[in-house]
Amino acid sequence: MLVIDRDQRFLTMIAAQGLENVALTLCADASAAVGIARTTMPGLILLDLGDDDHPQELLIPRLVGVSPGADLILMSAHPQRWRIVAGLTAGACDYLPKDAQLSTLFDRIAIRAAMARARIAGRGGADLGRLRHALSASETLPSAAMVRSLIIDEALRRRAGNCSAAARLMRVTPQGVSAHVRKHGC
Repeated sequence: MLVIDRDQRFLTMIAAQGLENVALTLCADASAAVGIARTTMPGLILLDLGDDDHPQELLIPRLVGVSPGADLILMSAHPQRWRIVAGLTAGACDYLPKDAQLSTLFDRIAIRAAMARARIAGRGGADLGRLRHALSASETLPSAAMVRSLIIDEALRRRAGNCSAAARLMRVTPQGVSAHVRKHGC
């Protein structure tokens, strides 16, 4: 996974998450990101939209071009709908709001990294499609509650409905997952 963000604090937080089985490369310089993507061939690229020095309309196609198998996901703490739409049009496949609760953001990143690993390994095509469709089907940006629900559903599916195992995967308490199951009947 390649994370491109000028905010060193955010890069430090991503590194501290210790994402399971993820080769993590952090990059604070968008101009160097294309070369890094070319050499590391990440399965997942997270790109912060806040870098006005490197227009996304130019950067995104270059990143996708050097890492054609990678999912490129946009992030922003101050989302502007037109920038998100432009980024998705330029080749990104999803958007993650950084202003959401950080634990939700990191859970979603972990799920996306797992999806990228599964795709690279050549398995889980149906898994990929199911979550990708759920995350991108809406015309509006998903709410934090909707994203959290999708993540819990995916974690439960990956752990055969076991609430404790799903909670460990997401690094949350089993009570939160159990409450979700009671409410939504998953």
